Amino acid sequence: MTTALIADDEPQLALYLRDQLQRLWPSLQVVSLARHGQEAAAEIARLQPDLAFLDIRMPGLTGLEVAQGIEGVTRVVFVTAYDDFAVQAFEQEALDYVLKPVTESRLRRTVEMYQWVEHRETRTSSNTGGSQTRTTRIRYERAWRAEAVDSSQFDQPRDHANPPLPTRSHTFDARAVTVGVRSLTPSLITQIEGFRPLPVQPAQSPALAALGRPVRAHESGLYVGADPVSPVIGDLRVRWEVAPAAPVTVLAAQQGNTFADWRTPSGRTLEQNLEMGAVSAAQMFTNLETGNVVLTWVLRFVGWLLMFAGISMVTRPLVVVADVLPFLGSLVGAGSGLFAFLVSAPLSLLTVAMGWIAYRPLLGAGLLALGVGIAVVFGKLAAAKGATQNAQRQAQRQAGYAG
Repeated sequence: MTTALIADDEPQLALYLRDQLQRLWPSLQVVSLARHGQEAAAEIARLQPDLAFLDIRMPGLTGLEVAQGIEGVTRVVFVTAYDDFAVQAFEQEALDYVLKPVTESRLRRTVEMYQWVEHRETRTSSNTGGSQTRTTRIRYERAWRAEAVDSSQFDQPRDHANPPLPTRSHTFDARAVTVGVRSLTPSLITQIEGFRPLPVQPAQSPALAALGRPVRAHESGLYVGADPVSPVIGDLRVRWEVAPAAPVTVLAAQQGNTFADWRTPSGRTLEQNLEMGAVSAAQMFTNLETGNVVLTWVLRFVGWLLMFAGISMVTRPLVVVADVLPFLGSLVGAGSGLFAFLVSAPLSLLTVAMGWIAYRPLLGAGLLALGVGIAVVFGKLAAAKGATQNAQRQAQRQAGYAG
């Protein structure tokens, strides 16, 4: 059985938290209610509970000081009315952090480092005889990046070295977020938005102070470095945002005291979905359908690109042969690209149309007609252009004979 200790200098809130925990977690055994930090430290050392729910501001010792002194397997959950302690709570490797009166939130930390960034621009030119010349231009710039840029892969790493990123961006999700009497699953919790800036002072982030560099408040976060106006390589910008408790609407199957994916009568699975605010069921389904439609057309566009690329690769040998004369290679290259477009566009429309004939006959028939129309129109244009060119060649021959 999992055991827990609750430490809070407000007895009513400690009892409220105990009742809430017993309601949501019946198998949890609360073994002690401590009234201040020193009592909490002594009880944790004596009882070795699995969990310790610690208020941060308590007489004697703060919750943070109690957590620092824990020796053993006790995991800590900070419970406080002051959300500006959230940063320190997570830097103490707390299991979780909730706000009184027990409202859950998500905490997002965004870290950017001033780094060297390499840009490569490669140009290829064709030479007489079919050979090619490739020219690569490399330039470097200093920029803020949220991800570490590996300078060891640079062309000139010695003069453009980036230090390792000491801490990374991360989102801390609460483990016990409830809607009514039901707990949200991790997939639903990650859909909670509504983040707002969380102002932080340097003293609240001992992990940044431990880097041994100046730390100061800057804009809505902290700046690690000498001067935010003149940043140098390795400087950090760190900001925090919190998503407090707010009304949400959940579209999912109810399963006990939580939620699960919903299986439709046809056997399909509808994944759990959450939206901020009060949203009607009809609107949520409409939003899902709109998202599916957009995704479907994106995938169709990707399919057309793949078909275009495939046809282009089929005609690529002709371009390589024509590259013996650079100007001829350019002409053949342009022609092969046009040919690939003229073939892939109608075929893509025809593929989509055939898939829709059974479900949306009018739309499928329209796309089918459009695809056939494009093929016919461009076919006639190509035939007309060929006939005109043949007529011009024949006229030139006759003029030569007459001369």
